[in-house]
Amino acid sequence: MAMASSALSSSRALLLILLDAVMPLPSATELQRVSITGTVIECYASPAPTNATLFGASVLSLLAALPSAAAPTGFASLHSGGAFARGLCFSEATPPECRRCLSLAATSLTSACSANSYRRAGVWTDGCFASYADANATTASEDAQRQRIISIPADALARNATVPDLQRLAAMAQFRAPRAAVSDNMLAVVDAPAVAWDYATRSNVRVLAQCARDRTAAECDRCIEYSARVAAACCWSLDPWRDGVAAAVAGFNCYLRFEVSTVPVPQPHC
Repeated sequence: MAMASSALSSSRALLLILLDAVMPLPSATELQRVSITGTVIECYASPAPTNATLFGASVLSLLAALPSAAAPTGFASLHSGGAFARGLCFSEATPPECRRCLSLAATSLTSACSANSYRRAGVWTDGCFASYADANATTASEDAQRQRIISIPADALARNATVPDLQRLAAMAQFRAPRAAVSDNMLAVVDAPAVAWDYATRSNVRVLAQCARDRTAAECDRCIEYSARVAAACCWSLDPWRDGVAAAVAGFNCYLRFEVSTVPVPQPHC
C-alpha cells in the first residue's frame, strides 16, 4: 500500500511538472472567474500600548496610505509611530482594482477593530488582505491562523468532497509552494486537468499560491504548505468535480486559492 501511494504521488508530481512547463501565467481576469463572497475580520485583543491614542492615530494614518502604496505592485508594508500596516492584493490585480479593494478592506478593518483596543487585526476579502500590528513579525497565533472561504453556485448539489479529492488538491498546492516562494512576486499558478471516472466530465482545477513579499522564501514555503494541509481537512465542499466552485485558504502571510471549472466530454455514438 505504501508503494502504491508513493507511486501515485510521484506520478502526480510528474504531471504537475509537465503542466507547469506548458501553462502560461494566467491574467487577473482569468483568475477571478468566480468570486468568493464575504469578508472575514479578526481582531486580536492584547495589552494596550503605552500610548494607545498615538498608536491608534498611527494605525489610521497607515491604513489610509496603504491602498495607494500597494496599488502599483500589489503589496506594501508601512510603519510609523510604533505601528505597522500591510496590504496584499491577490492574483495580478490592476492598480485601480488593488487600490479600491484595499480602501474598502481598510474601512472594514477600522470599523470592526479599534486600534485603541486591539494591537493586531486583519481583514480578508475576495480580492485582498490588510492588517495592522505593533510589530512587523508575525506572532505564533497569527502564523497558525487560517480562514477557509468557499463560494458554491446556488444550483450546486450540497455535498462534501471526499478525503482523496481534498488530498489531491492539497498535493497540487504543495507542489506550488516552492515555486511561489522563489518567484519575483511570490506568486505561482498551475492548472490541473482531469477526466472523471465515467469519462463524461472533464475538470480543471486552477491553484494559485501567493505570499506577502516582506517574508522570506522559507516563511512563504512553510505558510503555503500549512495552508495546503488545512485545505486537505475534510469536509468543506471543495469538490474538484463541481463547476463554478471557488475557495481560498487565507492567512496573515499567504493566500491559497482554488477554482474549479468542468465541461462535458463528447461521448461516441454507438
